[in-house]
Amino acid sequence: MSLQFQEFIGTDILTEPSGIIELNKDHFLVVSDSNPDTAFYLLAHVSGSLTAKHLPSPPNMPKVDDLEGVVLLGEYIYAITSYSDKDPKIRHLIRFQMDANGFSSQPIAASGDYELKKRIKQTLTTAFPKLNRADFSRERFNIEGLVAHKDKKELLIGLRGPTMDGKAFVVCTEGLLGAFETNSPAIKINNNSGNIYVLKLGGGGVRAMTCMADDKGYLIVSGKSIYGDDKFECPYSNDKAKFVLWYWKGSNNHEPEPIHCFFPIKENGIMVQPEGITLITLDGGEQTLLVVSDDGNKPEGLSSGRPGRYWIVEPERYRDFLDRL
Repeated sequence: MSLQFQEFIGTDILTEPSGIIELNKDHFLVVSDSNPDTAFYLLAHVSGSLTAKHLPSPPNMPKVDDLEGVVLLGEYIYAITSYSDKDPKIRHLIRFQMDANGFSSQPIAASGDYELKKRIKQTLTTAFPKLNRADFSRERFNIEGLVAHKDKKELLIGLRGPTMDGKAFVVCTEGLLGAFETNSPAIKINNNSGNIYVLKLGGGGVRAMTCMADDKGYLIVSGKSIYGDDKFECPYSNDKAKFVLWYWKGSNNHEPEPIHCFFPIKENGIMVQPEGITLITLDGGEQTLLVVSDDGNKPEGLSSGRPGRYWIVEPERYRDFLDRL
C-alpha cells in the first residue's frame, strides 16, 4: 500500500529532514541532520504542497551538527543534536524564538549542554548497571526524539540507542527553564525512577516523537537502533515493518500501543524513512499528522540534491489511528 509521500518543492533543496514542528497554521519549522550550514528550513503549506525555504543561521549562533529533534514549549523552541560520537563543541541543546518569517531571538545553548550525553549516560548506568557492560562501550548513544513533558516545564529526550533487552529509553530533563540564564547551573537529567522510561517498542529505538492534543500522551516512531534489527513485527500484517508508529500515554505503567506500520516499500525507487512527526491543523480546524522522511539525496544545498519527502496523513486515516487507541 502506498503511503503517498511527496517531495518537498522549492528552489532550496531539503534532503534530510529529521524533526518538525508547526509554528502556526500552514507554516512549519524543520531541522535537518545534514550539516550546520543547512540546519533550518521553513515550510509553507500551499495548495496541498509543502515548499521548503532555507533559513540562514543568525550570527554568533552555537554551531550545531546533526540536529535530530525540535519542539515548541511555551514561548520558546528547543532543538537538540544527536550527541553521537562527535566533537563536543557541536553537541548542543539550543533555545530560540521564531515566527513564520524566521528567527525572532538569538539562539543560545543551555549551560553545560555539551556534557548532556555524559549526564544521561551516568543516570542510565546508575539505574541499569548492565549498560556498563556493553551498550555504551561501543558508542551506541544517539538522540533522535524530543517532546515537551506533560508538566510543560521540562523536555523528554528519546534515544535511538542504546536499547536494553529490546527496549528503548526516554529520559526527562531537570531545571530546563533556568538552564539558559547567565551563569546558570547546567541542565540535569532527572534521576527519579519515575522520570526514566523504558519502553517496549518492538525492539526498535526512538526515531521521532510528538505530543498528542489535549495532553493525551505521545506518538512515537520507532525503527532500527544503532546495531539492532531493521525489520519489526506488525500486528496488522504478516509483513515485517521498517518503522512502527506507537501511542504512549507518558507513564511507566502504560506500554506503548502500535497503531500504524511503515513497511519497507519503495516509492519511485526510494525507501521511505520517517524521521520527524508533528500534529497539524488543517482548514476547518481538523487535526492530522505530518510525517517527514529523511530519504533525500546529498549533497544538500540551496540548489542541489534530490529533495526528501513528506506525508500529510489523510484525516480519515488519522481518525482510524485514533480509533485503535
